[in-house]
Amino acid sequence: MFRTNSIVLCFVIFCVVYGPLIDSSFGAFFDISFLICVFIVVLHVANNGGLGLDKFTYVLCVFIVFIFFIALTSAIFLDVENIEHSTRAIMRPIRVLPTILGVSILARYIVNNGIEREVIDLGLKLVFLVVLIHAVLMISQFFNEELRNYVYQFTTAKYVVQNYQATRIAGLAGAGGAQLSIAQSFGLILGVYLFVTAGSLKFKLFVFLSCQFILASIFLSGRSGLLTAFFFCPIYFLYLNFLGAGGKAIKNFLFAFAGVALSLSLLFYLLFDILAENPMFMSVFNRIFDTFIGYGEGQGLKVNTLTVLSNMFILPDDAMHLIFGKASYLNNNTLYGILTDIGYFRLVWGYGLLGSIFHYGFYIFSIYTILKLRNVSIVHKSLPLMFLFLTLFFNSKEILIFTKHTFQICMFAVFLVYFTNNKMNNMSMVIRRQYVN
Repeated sequence: MFRTNSIVLCFVIFCVVYGPLIDSSFGAFFDISFLICVFIVVLHVANNGGLGLDKFTYVLCVFIVFIFFIALTSAIFLDVENIEHSTRAIMRPIRVLPTILGVSILARYIVNNGIEREVIDLGLKLVFLVVLIHAVLMISQFFNEELRNYVYQFTTAKYVVQNYQATRIAGLAGAGGAQLSIAQSFGLILGVYLFVTAGSLKFKLFVFLSCQFILASIFLSGRSGLLTAFFFCPIYFLYLNFLGAGGKAIKNFLFAFAGVALSLSLLFYLLFDILAENPMFMSVFNRIFDTFIGYGEGQGLKVNTLTVLSNMFILPDDAMHLIFGKASYLNNNTLYGILTDIGYFRLVWGYGLLGSIFHYGFYIFSIYTILKLRNVSIVHKSLPLMFLFLTLFFNSKEILIFTKHTFQICMFAVFLVYFTNNKMNNMSMVIRRQYVN
């Protein structure tokens, strides 16, 4: 019964992760992902007579509530003259709360209807499939302008497509760029996990080929995700192999590396002549590899993004602003001439040091909780830990904490592992009682 519902479950997960923000007069409230999560929560409460929150989910929700009140308080008492620009800072925690609850309920449903530890991999396979489907959509948008324009007419991507977004495919997101690129790269990390842990050769081949599509979607959306693809993925692959294969880890790594290099080289060789005639592809290619192109032309080795970010280490001068933040500064960091796009600095400008502590506390508490789980293997724990770490790492470039797509993917992994641990613990307690009796 559970497997027959996998298609429906996959569709629901897709809507939770990639459900678009529909461009309408309702603004941020007409977010399909948000509305689906609200519906899941309402349905759960109606069927169970309450939320029935576990301690972990409850504490995570407490973090979000505190962030909401910090933003609301700063908007009213420290930034009332700019209250109209404070919506984003106040809305973020409001939108995050149902997302946490919705993902938690879905993950718990998967765990409760699965068989022991298999539910982790089954749930993660569905998430991987969701990322793959979105990758295929992004590639299709690249080659089919009519499809791209058709999708964009329903989202906010149409407002930026004529500017810098002209060479960044958005999929169902409001824009292409670093955040979407990183979200798609989470699919590669997930692919590495599934490839190493899969027992079926056919499924390994499916994952391997699927990752090529996901990598292409990263290429089409932004450069940040390529760091995950070419740096963190190999490290994670090597780590997982050391855990499972021991001395064969290096051999497995080299074999996989050779396979990836060969497949990418072959695709590049076969398709480059065709794609070279596509002006949009060449624009994307030049944008991605501008550092190396500039070096080859004698301009030196420099990364424009890093050069710009190096000048963005700016903090508020006012002590109250520094401690409590001003909500309006998160809405548009350039509105006041504060030219910083760095994630943790923007959090300080919008939520203050106090609000930033709760933002980071959410992820640190999640890491601590996963680390202390005893009934799941270190291999299973490694995936949510990797997602949590990457979120904090990439937040150094721009706001990634609680950002759509990456947050849902990360929390699915976290809750699947957490609830599986609880299920295994409960099963162990039942067996011990039966043994005693």
